Amino acid sequence: MTIHMITGLALISALASSSLFAQEVPKPANPEYPDFYTGENAKSLKGIDFVQSIAVSSPAYCSDIKGDVTVTFKAPNMTEVKALCWQQPTKEDPNPWGHDVNLAPDLKLDAEGNGSFVFHADQFPNGPITIRIYAKNAKKQDICELQIYNQGGVVWNQGIPKTQPPGAKGMKLVYEDDFNAPLSISPDGQNAKYPCHKTGGGDFSGWQFSNPDGDNNPFGQVGTFMRIHASKKPGTNGRSGIISSIRQDGSGVSASVPSYFECRFICHSAPGSWPAFWTLTKGTLGMDRNDPAYAATSKAGCDELDIIEGYGGYGRGNPNSGGKYCIVTHFWSQPKPDWAVEKGPDGKPNPLYKPSSTTTDTMDKGGKGSWSWTFHTYGVQITETDTVYYFDDFEVLRHPTGPVSKSQPAWFLINYAIGGISGWKIDMKRYGDQSDMWVDWVRVWSGRATAPTATPERSFIFDKPAEVSLACVTEGASIRYTVDGSEPTEKSQPYLKTLLIDKPCMIKATAFGDGLKPSPVCSVEIAKARSAETPVNPVAGLNCSYYEGKWEFLPDFSKLTPVSKQPANIIEITGNKRQENFALVFDGFISVPADGIYTFYTNSDDGSRLLIGTKIVIDNDGGHGEQERSGTIGLMAGKHAIRVEFFQGSGGKGLSASWRGPGINKQTIPAEAFFHLAEEAGK
Repeated sequence: MTIHMITGLALISALASSSLFAQEVPKPANPEYPDFYTGENAKSLKGIDFVQSIAVSSPAYCSDIKGDVTVTFKAPNMTEVKALCWQQPTKEDPNPWGHDVNLAPDLKLDAEGNGSFVFHADQFPNGPITIRIYAKNAKKQDICELQIYNQGGVVWNQGIPKTQPPGAKGMKLVYEDDFNAPLSISPDGQNAKYPCHKTGGGDFSGWQFSNPDGDNNPFGQVGTFMRIHASKKPGTNGRSGIISSIRQDGSGVSASVPSYFECRFICHSAPGSWPAFWTLTKGTLGMDRNDPAYAATSKAGCDELDIIEGYGGYGRGNPNSGGKYCIVTHFWSQPKPDWAVEKGPDGKPNPLYKPSSTTTDTMDKGGKGSWSWTFHTYGVQITETDTVYYFDDFEVLRHPTGPVSKSQPAWFLINYAIGGISGWKIDMKRYGDQSDMWVDWVRVWSGRATAPTATPERSFIFDKPAEVSLACVTEGASIRYTVDGSEPTEKSQPYLKTLLIDKPCMIKATAFGDGLKPSPVCSVEIAKARSAETPVNPVAGLNCSYYEGKWEFLPDFSKLTPVSKQPANIIEITGNKRQENFALVFDGFISVPADGIYTFYTNSDDGSRLLIGTKIVIDNDGGHGEQERSGTIGLMAGKHAIRVEFFQGSGGKGLSASWRGPGINKQTIPAEAFFHLAEEAGK
C-alpha cells in the first residue's frame, strides 16, 4: 500500500468553522470553570450534525496489535470516509514533530456502510497510537478514535528527553518518573510513590478513581508508559485513575518557587473523557495543628494551576473542542489578585488585568496535532514574578504569580476523569465503555534545593534513642540541621550520619546547593512514646454519645449536652435517631498489644477526629465525601485513652476507624481492642 501524507488541520478546521458550530453555548454558571457543561438551550445547535455512526469490529478497542492489521468497521448511512494516523518523521516527510497520514486514500464504503483497510503498524510509532476514522454524508458526520498499542513499529520520542526545557532554565531536576518500571501506587501513598486519590480529599470523576488492587485496578505499566484504563462494567459505577505526588502527611514530591512541572501524555477524545495535569499548593498538608503557622496557612487559600484540561467528544451536549484544551489558574478561598479582576468596581475595564485562563489550540503549534492524536508535553513555570504555561515548549499563557504560589510549595496530579463534576455527559458505549490515557513521563525542576526528607517522618523514644535519617534528592546538596527548633543556616550542624536522639525535641533541617536557593525546612518531631494508663475495672466496648445539630465543622462538644448515650462495640455510625445533622463521640480505651509506632485511620463522610489522650492524631474535619486520613503515634503496650468525634451534615454518611502497628496489618480496629469504664456506660 502506498502511504499518502495529509494534514488533519484542514479537516478539523472545516468542522470547527461549520455554521452549525457558530451557535453560542449558554454561559456557564461558574466562571472558574468556563468549559464545564451547564446545559444546552433549545436554540443551541452546537454539535447537532454529529452522530455516532462508526463502529469498529476489528481490532478491538484498547487492544494490542503488531504487523499488518486489517481494520474493519461499519458506518451506516455515510457516503465519505477517511482513516488517519500520526506518524513519526520519515525520509519522505522529515518534520521532527511527525505528521498525519491518510491510511487508505481509496477507502470506500459498500452499500451497507461496511469498510476496511490494512494498517501497516510497523511503519508507525511503537506504543500507544490512535487511528481516527472520519465519515460523513450530506447532513451528518462522525469521528471515531480507535486506540491501540503497537507492539512493533518505530521507537520514537519515548522516555525522558536529555534536554532541559526552556521553562526550567536556571533550575535543577529534582524529580522524574519515566514509568518504565513497575508502578508504585497505593490508596494513600503509604509504602509507594503515589496515592491514587486526590490528596486532601475531593475525588471528582464520574467513573470513580479506584485503588490499584484486584479486578478494579485502572493502572498498568507497559514499555515506558503508565496506562490509566478507564472502564465501566455493567452494574458498576465505572473506574478510572488519578495519582497525587504527595501524601496526606505532606511527604512526597513538591517544589517551591522557582519551579517547573511538566508531563507528556496522549489521551482519548470521547464523550466524557477529561484528562488533566495540574498542580495545587500544599496548604496545611503535613502540618501539625499546633504549629504556630497552621492557622494562617489554613486561611491563606489554595492556588490550582490547570496545566491542561482536555474535554473530549463530539455531538450535541459535548465540548466539540477539536484540538483545543483549557488552561486555568484558580485562586480558591482567597480574594483574586488585582490583576486577575477584569473590571473595576465602577464596571470599567481594569488597566492591570491579565487573563488567568486560555484555550490553547494544538492545531496551530509545532506539529499541529491534537492532544488525542499524538503525545504532547504540557508544562508550567512558577517564579516569584510570573506563572508561565507551556505546550511542547511553546509559551501559551503568562500572568503574575499569585501570593499563595509564592509562599507555598506546589505538588502535581495526573488524572483521567470520566464525566463527574465537569458536567459533560458520558457516552462511551461504542468503545465498549473503555478508554485509555497513556503517560510517558513526568518531571519536576526547581531553582531551590529540595526539602530534606526524614526517615521516619516522626519518631518516638522508647527504651533507647530514636534514630532519624535525613536525605535530599538535589544532587550535590548538603543538609544542615538544628535540634532546638531554630531555623537552620549554612553554619548549622552538618548532617553526616543517622541521628540518635534521646530527648524530646524538634529537628529542623534545610538543604543547601550551589546556585540554588535554600530548601524549605523539614521538621521532625521527636517525642516520648506515650505511657499506658491503668483504668480501674474496664469493660469491653466504648461509650458513645449522640448529639443533634447542624454544623459545618466538628463542634466543641464540651459545650453541648448529648441527646443520649449508649455502649458501642466498634467505631461506626450507631444510635442515630435521624439521617442528617447529628454527631457522635466515642470515648474509652484502646488496648495496645506491644510497644511501637501505630498508625491510625479514620474514613468518614462528613468530618471526624481521633485523639489518643489529649493528642490529636487524625484531623479529618469539615464537610466532605468519604475521605480517609491517618496519623502516627508511639505507644507503650497497655491501655490508652481514645476518643473519636464525628459529625454528619447532609447527603451521604459513613464512619470507620482502622489501625496498623507491630504485628498488625492495616485493619478495622476490632471490638476486642476497646474498653470503657463500667460506671460510664449508658450515662
